[in-house]
Amino acid sequence: MPPSLAHRLQAIKFALGDLTHQARRFLRWKARRERLSKERLIYTNPIRPGPPPYVHKKARHEVEEVLRDCHWLAWEARKLDTS
Repeated sequence: MPPSLAHRLQAIKFALGDLTHQARRFLRWKARRERLSKERLIYTNPIRPGPPPYVHKKARHEVEEVLRDCHWLAWEARKLDTS
């Protein structure tokens, strides 16, 4: 397993082991982004605008369709009312 992949998996394991801390961290990040967006033009949505990365207009690989679908689902999920 490449070292970068091992580090990413280790980070995921660590984050899942302390979800309370990660939730607080996310809320701090979100609050900071909201404050900054009032001071200057800043994009506050964590989902990348436009097409997902590494997806071409004419698909070069079959995984691009899956990436495109996942990206669409993420945008649709943001529209849901979670209150």
